Amino acid sequence: MEFMSVEHVAAMNKLLQDAPDVRSACTQLSRARVVSYLLTGGPNGEEVHWTITFGDTVQFSLEEASSPDARFVGDWTQMIRAVSAGRGGAQVDAGVSIDGDGSVLAGINTTLETARAVATVPVEFPSV
Repeated sequence: MEFMSVEHVAAMNKLLQDAPDVRSACTQLSRARVVSYLLTGGPNGEEVHWTITFGDTVQFSLEEASSPDARFVGDWTQMIRAVSAGRGGAQVDAGVSIDGDGSVLAGINTTLETARAVATVPVEFPSV
C-alpha cells in the first residue's frame, strides 16, 4: 500500500474510527479543528491535498479543505522524503510554511501523536 494513497487513508481511518485513546484525546480539544497540507509538484506535477479533521475522532482525507484552521504549504517531494526519513528514525526538514492560525498546532499536537500511534501502518513510499 502506497503512502497517502486512497487505500492508506482508508486503512488509517478504519483504525481511528473507534479507537478509544483517540476519541479520548479529541475530547481535550477546545473545538473541532481542521489542518491541511497543500503540496506542489506531486505526481504528474499536480497539487496534492491532505486533510486531517479533529472532531469526535481523527480522520484523514485526500480532499482539499475549504477553510482549514492551519495549512502546511510545501513541496510534495520534500514532504515524502521527510516523512519517509521520519519512519526510519531520522529527521529531515519538510520545508513547509504555515498559512492560517499556527497556534492551533500546539493544541492538537497530543491528539495527533495519539492518532499516529494508532494509525501508523506499513506503507511503501513513492520513489522521489
